[in-house]
Amino acid sequence: MTKLLHERLREYMKDGVLIDHESPLTQALEHYKLTPRLGSVYVESCFFKKLADEIERYYIPRPRYEDGEPVQFGDSAERDFGTDDAKNIDKFVFYSGGTVDVCGSNGHFSTSRNGKGLKRLTPKVLDADGVEIKVGDTVYNLEDKWAQGIVESIYKGTMPTTENNWYVGCLDNRGEFAFNKSPENLTHERPVFDANGERICKGDTVYVSEKYRDRWSRAWYDEDGMFFGLKGYEFGHPVTVSSMSDRDGYSQVYFIRGGCNCPNLALTHREPDSFEKLLERMEEYAQKNEGYIDGSKVGDFSKELRALIERGA
Repeated sequence: MTKLLHERLREYMKDGVLIDHESPLTQALEHYKLTPRLGSVYVESCFFKKLADEIERYYIPRPRYEDGEPVQFGDSAERDFGTDDAKNIDKFVFYSGGTVDVCGSNGHFSTSRNGKGLKRLTPKVLDADGVEIKVGDTVYNLEDKWAQGIVESIYKGTMPTTENNWYVGCLDNRGEFAFNKSPENLTHERPVFDANGERICKGDTVYVSEKYRDRWSRAWYDEDGMFFGLKGYEFGHPVTVSSMSDRDGYSQVYFIRGGCNCPNLALTHREPDSFEKLLERMEEYAQKNEGYIDGSKVGDFSKELRALIERGA
């Protein structure tokens, strides 16, 4: 809980506190000739009491959350009645009897009566697919293809550059630390990746990769036991992903085109090359390099051209 200055000062009253001479507080005390000596000085508790009393004279009590922390401008609180929560709080309205309305810039408010704490509005933290992350959920780490963890905590960053960002702390199945990640790098569904490491999602447009081009229009198992159900599929034509399922250690990807499916590692999001596309890339490279083409690049283009000729693209 974050305490206010006069509340923290009162914690020092009991025994006083030893403060280093170089601290800003000690320097300020010396400026007003309130310290008994230079170097490390013993600031008596009576001083903190007087200072706390002086602050409290000008202090307007703020409503509190249920955990006792003061409500700050810019916060959000759950509604106690009405149609919406008080978001981006910008005003307090005090009434006799200790009632306070906490008003949000969205026109809605929440009310604290007789010192009763308000409920803090915690924003929903969503994963890469827009699903809310909750403590106890099993999630997968998109930055590590097979890493999964159980959500232990959801918290905001503490550094100035991250304090407005959410992080999710996860444990492994032994209860030990697994990873801390931003929610956009997590998903509740085990991710499936194509041959280039790009995630495959329902609705994606994909192609059978060049490596497996000779297996189109057939249904069979290859030497690794992966099943290809590509009967009626023409190599180079795009297909749309309809669903995915686990199968013998890999993921089988099904297409909207009925009866057509293959392993995830036989797919790519990159459209296969054609003569037209290769020519466009060659012209773009030449223009970018002002007509100069590196010898190794010529070799690369030659290999791609030969592959297209052999493929009959």
